[in-house]
Amino acid sequence: MRGFWDDYTERMNKKNLEKPVPILFIGLCLITTLFTSLWAQPSSNYIDSLQQVLAVSEGKQRVDLLNELSDLNSRKELNEAITLAKEALQLSQKIKYPLGQAYASYNLGHHLISQGSYSQALDYLFVALKIYEQVDVALKKAQVLRAIGHVYNGWQAHQKAVEYYRQQLKIGLEIKDTATIGSAYLNLSYAFVQSKKPNRAIQFIDESLKYSLATHDTLRIIIARANRAGAYFQLGKRKKALQLLLEVHEWYKNHYYQDYEQYACADIAGVYLVENQLSNALIYATKGYLLAINSGSKPKAKEISDLLYKIHKRKGNTSKALHYLEKSRAYQDSILNDQKKNELASQDLLHLLEKYEVENKSLKEYRATNERFKARRNVIGIFILFILVFVLVIGFLLYRNNKFNQERTQLMAKNRVDIILQNKELKRQHQAIEEKNDQLKAQHLHIFNSIRSAETIQQAILPQEALLRDLLFDYFIIFRPRNIVSGDFYWLSSVGTRFQTTTESPQRAKTLVAVVDSTGHGVPGAFMSMIGNTLLDRIVKIERVTTPSEILKRMNLEIFLALQQNSNNNDEGMEMGICSFEKLNDKETKVVFSGARRPLYVVHQALSITEKTIETYKGSRRYLGGKRNIGAQFFDHELVLNSGDAIYISSDGFVDQNSDDRKKFGSEQLVKVLLENAHWAMPKQQQLLTQTLDKHQGSSEQRDDILLMGVRIT
Repeated sequence: MRGFWDDYTERMNKKNLEKPVPILFIGLCLITTLFTSLWAQPSSNYIDSLQQVLAVSEGKQRVDLLNELSDLNSRKELNEAITLAKEALQLSQKIKYPLGQAYASYNLGHHLISQGSYSQALDYLFVALKIYEQVDVALKKAQVLRAIGHVYNGWQAHQKAVEYYRQQLKIGLEIKDTATIGSAYLNLSYAFVQSKKPNRAIQFIDESLKYSLATHDTLRIIIARANRAGAYFQLGKRKKALQLLLEVHEWYKNHYYQDYEQYACADIAGVYLVENQLSNALIYATKGYLLAINSGSKPKAKEISDLLYKIHKRKGNTSKALHYLEKSRAYQDSILNDQKKNELASQDLLHLLEKYEVENKSLKEYRATNERFKARRNVIGIFILFILVFVLVIGFLLYRNNKFNQERTQLMAKNRVDIILQNKELKRQHQAIEEKNDQLKAQHLHIFNSIRSAETIQQAILPQEALLRDLLFDYFIIFRPRNIVSGDFYWLSSVGTRFQTTTESPQRAKTLVAVVDSTGHGVPGAFMSMIGNTLLDRIVKIERVTTPSEILKRMNLEIFLALQQNSNNNDEGMEMGICSFEKLNDKETKVVFSGARRPLYVVHQALSITEKTIETYKGSRRYLGGKRNIGAQFFDHELVLNSGDAIYISSDGFVDQNSDDRKKFGSEQLVKVLLENAHWAMPKQQQLLTQTLDKHQGSSEQRDDILLMGVRIT
């Protein structure tokens, strides 16, 4: 039933295709051991050979060897595998070897999943995913997506796990990799078994077998049988399920897959428990428990502890039942401590404590019932003996009653002490949870106050209303940060009249308006907006550059230099639309627009309900910043507009906003709404556009910062 534990075979089948730096000279030495390890766990000779080469290697070669050894040791020495992966991660970071760092992060995430440390595993896996997305290594990216799915399966978030397994399947289909496709179908089958959808699971099992049989992948065929057994069990076909599980267990045992064997033991014990074959259930549960302890798998040890508790409880062995109940509680506490990043951890633990209180109460009732049964049995025995030997029985009865009362008194006293200690421990754990919640609330309040302070700072750099009225006269601004602070911002400046020589014509005063959409939103976007505002002030107000296309060109270079993008993987940047306004006469205004992935919308004769028209002027396809855009060209659109015409510039937040049915607002709908409402006064337009956006958005969350500016030519 362990569909997602097929990663080892996939990694062994693909390791030569995906190594960042091939170790060619090792292959000549170890080709024999590679062939002998194809259908079994890696031989000790192969591992010893790699360790000998490791002793004299350095740099990237040493990182690759450490990662390889970490991968191979994961089958039997998990702690050693984690140590090797950590060393590989540290060295790859030191020598700036991204592929080695990604492989080490993936190994660490995979090993920590086996130990049940899901939150920590997820941190490492997202590091690996980010690197593989940057370098576009499809096979490795599919492996990481599969491992992330394993984490969510461990958290019982099966729908989330299915999403990541489907992403793995999509990559496999795109690159036509048979092993990846088969692995994805197998993982999906396990997720549906876990979410109690056996018929759906069987469909994916059949799909995975097509690929496993085609590639002669024996291990995946065996895992598919285990998953099919889980589906049969849920469908009530327990005999078929048990037969498959016994075959799977025998194969794992003969081929030394101890980590897989523990899962088979747990599943067999579960079937025997349902069938009330307690002796067989105890044999397999005990074996699985020992294997889980040896492998360091806390989730599996917790699951089998629960099985052993139920088995001993049914057998009437209350002391052992209590022992495994305490073991289960200890493993659950350890798992919950690892999952402290999960916001639901506190609620889960409280629920578990309530469960344990119910179990303790049930166990005490069972013990009391058992004692009453023993008492009745003793009474019957004494009555029979009394009939046979009246005098002898009276003396014997007095002796037995006295001894029995003493034992019962001692047992009750011991049970009272145990219950008191258990209650104290539960109260201590509850208090610890409350203290942790208080700490989290304090941290949240501190962060919230800090962001509020950042909002005040950001508001201070935006153009003030008095300046906007003086320079734009008739305008509106819709500004909605997704979080408290925003990556979108607007900017305004005026460059006054000056004379260059006595023979040149005077330059008219120019008003410049910019709408900027920085990469990201929230705090990262706010930092970018501060950089953008500062650069615009310097380029226009100090260096006196007033041509929009030249401003964009200078901004592109300055962002590249400010973020040191020539020496790191930072590819952050901005989208921008900028206009200059220059009054020609009382009726005409010269408008020059240039955009970096942002358009300009112009409504001619905007005050006329019937004769108004709208035009869209597109910007460059390149954004500002990033290595790929260092040579980008930006161009100007020069227009002469009449009084009453209107222009609109926006970030992409308005058009990208989803509705409740996940449909975007869209550029076409924005153009239509702008044209329909252009004849209204600017404040009225702001109100109508806001109502239209709210109606479209409904109850869905805002997905990005929203900024839309409209200006009437006066």
